[in-house]
Amino acid sequence: MPAYTYETEGAYESALIRIIKEYVVMLWNLSGRPSEVYLAVDGVVPMAKIKQQRLRRFKSVWMTVKERELGVRAPGEEVWDTNSITPGTLFMEKLSIELLKLCTGRTGWVLSGAEEEGEGEQKLMAWIRAKDPRWFEGQTIFIYGLDADLIILLTKCYCCTLVLNISRDVNKYFTAL
Repeated sequence: MPAYTYETEGAYESALIRIIKEYVVMLWNLSGRPSEVYLAVDGVVPMAKIKQQRLRRFKSVWMTVKERELGVRAPGEEVWDTNSITPGTLFMEKLSIELLKLCTGRTGWVLSGAEEEGEGEQKLMAWIRAKDPRWFEGQTIFIYGLDADLIILLTKCYCCTLVLNISRDVNKYFTAL
């Protein structure tokens, strides 16, 4: 992965998208190569959630300034703008295109990208609810997500009476514990 600078933004984002695609394939392999894969990327959310996200993003920018003032970040250090992962941004358009290529090349893979409204976990739950409950019989379901809402929603799902694997990366904040 190239170091991020404003001049290398395009190469940095391309490498990031490549890593995301490789990670999705790795998760698919680790989960036993299921015949159906549903990728749900957060799209535009309701206004109340937009306000919450906007506050979080402004706080992120403010924290970057404070980190520089406190010496946590080097002055002048260029940092990739994580607001780029907001639906409607050029980065998310590129990511959706690449994820669509990934899904199109595989039978049984479906993408609900950032251009489709709704949070990823809500899209996933709609996909699960649309399935005939008998489809889940004898199935091992592997769900990867970074959002706690997803886990809460899944506890109320009829497929949870079966074998359900929920996976999530170790958060960098937990490594200090």
